[in-house]
Amino acid sequence: MITLTILLLALSSYRWIVTVGAARLHAGGVARHDTLVSVDIDGYVRGPDGRPITDVQLRFWGSALEGEAATDQAGYFSLNASTRENECTLYALFDDPETPGVDLLPAARTVETPHNVVARVNFTMTPAAIVLLEGQLKRVEVAKDLTRYMFKVVDPGGSQVLCSGDLPLVYGTDQHARSLQLGLEASTLVVPASTPLAIRVTPASGYVGGQDPFWWARPEESTRRHEAFTEFTLWSGEGLTLDAGEVVRVDLEERCLRADLEIVGQLAGEVEAKIEAVEEMGFYSASERHELGSSRALMQGVVEKMEGGVLESCYYDLRQAYLKLLGVGVRMLSMRGEAALSVNALIFFTSVASVALATLLTESRARRALLSASVYAPLTLHLHRVYPGSGIVSPWRFLGIGAISFVAVLFAVDALPRAIGLGRGGVPGVGALVAVFSMAKRGLRRRRLRSLLASSSILALTMSFVALTSLSTGYGLIHSLTGSRPPDTSGIMVRMPAYEPENQFQNGWFNFVIPSVAEWAEGSEGVIGVSTKAENIPETSSLESLGGWPIRGVLGVEPDVEPLMPMIDASVEKGEPLREEGTCLVHGFMLVYAGVELGDLIAVRGVEMRVVGFFGDEISGVTDMDGEPLLPKYQKIMNPWDERPLQIVSAVTCEPETVLVTTLGTAQMIRGVHSSRIDISLAPEADPDVVGRSMAVSRGYRFWISSGGRVHFAQMGTWLAGRGLPVLVPWAIAVLNVVATMLSSMYERRREIDILSSIGLNPGHIAGVFLGEASILGVIGGGFGYLLGLGWYPLMSGLAIAPVVGQKVSAVWCIAALGIAVASVLTGSLLALLGSAGLTPSLRRKWSQDRRAEGPEGRWETKLPLILGLDELEGFVQYVVARLEAQRTPGAVPTIGLVRRNDREGGGAEVSFVYNEPNAALGLYRTTNSIRMSQEPLPGRPLFSATLVSEGRLEAVSRTGLFVRELLIRWSTERKRVESDLTLHHTSLDD
Repeated sequence: MITLTILLLALSSYRWIVTVGAARLHAGGVARHDTLVSVDIDGYVRGPDGRPITDVQLRFWGSALEGEAATDQAGYFSLNASTRENECTLYALFDDPETPGVDLLPAARTVETPHNVVARVNFTMTPAAIVLLEGQLKRVEVAKDLTRYMFKVVDPGGSQVLCSGDLPLVYGTDQHARSLQLGLEASTLVVPASTPLAIRVTPASGYVGGQDPFWWARPEESTRRHEAFTEFTLWSGEGLTLDAGEVVRVDLEERCLRADLEIVGQLAGEVEAKIEAVEEMGFYSASERHELGSSRALMQGVVEKMEGGVLESCYYDLRQAYLKLLGVGVRMLSMRGEAALSVNALIFFTSVASVALATLLTESRARRALLSASVYAPLTLHLHRVYPGSGIVSPWRFLGIGAISFVAVLFAVDALPRAIGLGRGGVPGVGALVAVFSMAKRGLRRRRLRSLLASSSILALTMSFVALTSLSTGYGLIHSLTGSRPPDTSGIMVRMPAYEPENQFQNGWFNFVIPSVAEWAEGSEGVIGVSTKAENIPETSSLESLGGWPIRGVLGVEPDVEPLMPMIDASVEKGEPLREEGTCLVHGFMLVYAGVELGDLIAVRGVEMRVVGFFGDEISGVTDMDGEPLLPKYQKIMNPWDERPLQIVSAVTCEPETVLVTTLGTAQMIRGVHSSRIDISLAPEADPDVVGRSMAVSRGYRFWISSGGRVHFAQMGTWLAGRGLPVLVPWAIAVLNVVATMLSSMYERRREIDILSSIGLNPGHIAGVFLGEASILGVIGGGFGYLLGLGWYPLMSGLAIAPVVGQKVSAVWCIAALGIAVASVLTGSLLALLGSAGLTPSLRRKWSQDRRAEGPEGRWETKLPLILGLDELEGFVQYVVARLEAQRTPGAVPTIGLVRRNDREGGGAEVSFVYNEPNAALGLYRTTNSIRMSQEPLPGRPLFSATLVSEGRLEAVSRTGLFVRELLIRWSTERKRVESDLTLHHTSLDD
């Protein structure tokens, strides 16, 4: 017994010896331990005939490559490694260099490694064939580079992955694929010979495929990954059977297109079912059916183009069809919810329109309530019958909301004027507004026929807007003409999405081009060359100073492939063209002003370069494919005299004498220099527009397509599209109608205008009466036009040729309809007021600005329409100084600073000040100004004229002029009070 115990202890202390056979499938490296264990594995590798195989590559993998070995002439190998994994996998791969492809099927065995391991593993390899997948993996469902995917070798039914021992035949870039472990390209698939099989193309593990193409419209699905796509199978039916050593090349792009065509066809069927469902609920879907038909036409064109082998154009058309169908599907999903929510707002809007009409027609409270109910009842019934959202809510809820809305609006109309109050204690200014609208209402009531005709045109306008036009947004390709200059070469430029600056000192920054973009572009159809350009991120300070001469920009190019290199070479005036790494070109000014000679070594931020040539100013005329200068940019402070928080910073193109040109590799070594774009050269037979559009719809980058001396910009984004009758036609008719109506009304009421003016109403109040009449007509005509326009949709559904417009389901369109109506009447009224300026006293004054200096920031003189007597001069100056000082308080807009008063020779005066006003686009309007009062050389009593002298940009000077104009108008209305205060002030001083 004691002897047996000692023997067991001795065996347990000896190295663990294990022979590994078949084991379960495992990803490898899922668990680790703290200690480093050693692994010694040896064995033999034989072929299908039992003979040993020489030069078989053995790789031992955990979470990384732990060790490698190869077999000798006897087929024997010995591998030593160390690992912290609990389990690793030994892979065997044989590739005869004298034969194409991989000759034998790779094999693998799983080795458990919780402790030190000594193991023997023997492999018997079987015949194999090769499937080479050529071209890019592009799916219409994904608008980005697919970086993680799998190619699974499965049985013809697609239900089971084929294995070779412990090796699942899964290739690709996913963590569960075995291409990396076997040292194979992701698109090289080693498959068993003489075995029926198929290839299943799937997204990376954990990515959800496109079972529901509208998943991204559902909040609960927001965690899905962006590289998800619907998996598909190559070779359906009986599959593919290859002989040993056979190599099959498969065009992956064509197979993707065929799979995508099937996906888009299924999506079209789903969208059609959704359209039929909403049509049964009473919705009008002519626009959606048009989109469906357009998508199917694109699909049919894809089928025809695929037969001709035009794959790039096929992908563009299919992607467009897919996006159209997605947009229609999302609208169908949201239509029911929008209608159910909007019906409440439309019921309230119906009550407002009814009460507004009754209020216009009568002053009696009882009659108003009765008339409102008489109009509201049929309108509500009309809304319930024609609006599809009404059937979604229950009838009792519809009636309840209608009753509550009607009573609430009726009560508000009756109680609001009392709450506001027209006398003492009322809301300041609101009482005057109520009085103006009350006068407008009475004016419309006295002229019923004219008001009816004017409102009828507005009603017709709104009805046509609601029923015959549609505006919709969608996501798709945005394609437009751009570029400031004709490009010097043709092709396609690619930049990353635009950088969003957080402050002004990030203007001109850009997102760096990632290396995978160039790799993706090189694999696209028709591309023969890709060149990358590097440039500095714009800064306000120079990158380097050479002999006192600043270097503000660095340009890095690839001389061998850069399409603009001939133009760069032509600009070299002395020395040699740029070709080698570590060399550079500088401007000829460096030779004169910085003492730089050919062959000198110069350094920019620690990176040394040898000068091989000097270029001239001609390089500034080199234009890239986007129609912009090739040279980099730097940041220029447009108003350096201001403090930093108020400075305006713009990114401008570097002057050629401040630019250094070097090779791409050397430029990228300089701190702050990064890849900014790639230029794509195309084969002569390739169509740049087709290739560029196809690239744009497949990726979210920015593209510039240069062809025939013109540049088009292309990018995926949100667009706004309109269908149906252009609303500008009825809108213009309504505006002209209102102009004629209002003009005749104002000329007819000339005596009334004189009376209103004589009792103290200023021209603004009088104009407000006419604008109030126009607003009332717009609200009533627009409201009833919208409600009646909704009834056209059921009528148009029965027409043989239905107008292709989208139904305005959302209540937001109600506000838009009112806006169209009110804008038309207000525009017409304002035009009429301008045309009848002689009827009313005018506060308008004619201003003119005289430029006295050249340059963007010149000196401007504005003659002010003001003549002052000697007794008025002091009061005016004090008033101006007081008003300017009032604008110096923090938070005042505009802000006035440095207010100074000076006496002028000859008895005049001058008030100087600095004008500052924030501006979202430019950052700040700023001018330096002075108001100069000079004596006029006229006989009689002395008179003084006023001139505004401003220094700054024209936009800022105009803003300053508007401010001074308002100041003069206030002086005109308040001068009596100012003169009285000034008299009292002098009297008190005399006392």
